[in-house]
Amino acid sequence: MKKNILLILIGCLVSLGTLAQTKKTDQIVKLDNSVIEVIIDEVSEDEILYKLPNNPRGPIQKVKKAEVLKLVYASGTVEEINTLQPTAKADKIIRKDGRVIQGKIVSVSPGKVEYKSLDTNDPSVYMVSGADVTKLEYADGTTRELLEKNKKTKAILKKNVTFEQQVAQHSVVAKPRRLLDLPKFVFGIGVDGLYVLEPLSKQWVASGDSTGIQQGVGFSVNTDIHLTKGIALSLLTGYHQWQVQRNYTLKDLATQAKSTQYSTVDKFGIIPLQAGLKLYLAKGFYINPNASFNLITTTFTNKDGDIPNPNGVGATTSSLSKVGYGGNLGFEVYKLPFVIDFSARFQVVNAESFRNIGEPLYYAGLRLGIGFAVDK
Repeated sequence: MKKNILLILIGCLVSLGTLAQTKKTDQIVKLDNSVIEVIIDEVSEDEILYKLPNNPRGPIQKVKKAEVLKLVYASGTVEEINTLQPTAKADKIIRKDGRVIQGKIVSVSPGKVEYKSLDTNDPSVYMVSGADVTKLEYADGTTRELLEKNKKTKAILKKNVTFEQQVAQHSVVAKPRRLLDLPKFVFGIGVDGLYVLEPLSKQWVASGDSTGIQQGVGFSVNTDIHLTKGIALSLLTGYHQWQVQRNYTLKDLATQAKSTQYSTVDKFGIIPLQAGLKLYLAKGFYINPNASFNLITTTFTNKDGDIPNPNGVGATTSSLSKVGYGGNLGFEVYKLPFVIDFSARFQVVNAESFRNIGEPLYYAGLRLGIGFAVDK
């Protein structure tokens, strides 16, 4: 008899445990569609307080309402907390290498395509060179061809790459670049107008037995290597020349006419080997402190006139090398792949030993250059 009673009690306990396990619980459905089985205790203004079903007497846990889509109570009642925003459709930028960048296209020009990330928390504008893009596919279904594909080229397997994947993987061919970022390399050429600063170089400008130089012209070639977002290594060389012709004349007192008895032509040239840093203060604006090693050549040519030149006829050339320093203040305009560069320069060449002048050569100049950008 006692044995039967014990079996009945055990059976009741098992039944009660089964009923407890099958008792319905509340559900918290989050915005990511994950579901938490809970016993909801309280819904406050900002949070939902709950306990876990397997520990109803345990501590109260919390979840922010901003993370919750809805509450489903054990009774079947549903309480909407937030509504899902429709997923934004993406525009597609199809590159020559077959890769696809997804985002929101902002603007399109022959040199570049600007776009934004689908992440609404990212306000940045990104760009890709127009030369690397073959086609644009907009979210509304329209398309735009930018480059005609070579029919003989084998089709490249396209791999859809989201904006977030590009940032994470740092893809070499599909890496987006911010508008304030600059191409990796710029190769340029420019023309220079030069002017010797008389207040600082009086002996250079004076005629007499000195050089008598002031206005000059030249050209230069440069290479910029962008090291970081706002700093570039700038290398420059070229040729700058000043020329002075002195005519020794005789004035006829009766007719006041002048005749050239003889003349000399002096040419002063500098080949600068210059290196410096371009420091970008704002978009396009930069300063460029630099140092230089200068190869200086001078040519003195004597010519006869009405009478033989007392110094003889012919050209005499001499050369020397001197160090110098200076700086540029400039502005760059990017029309990728081309770069237009306007700059003003100030240079000092320590050539005071030349002709025993006794002071360095100070000169200023203006430069207009055009370059070609390479972003690899």
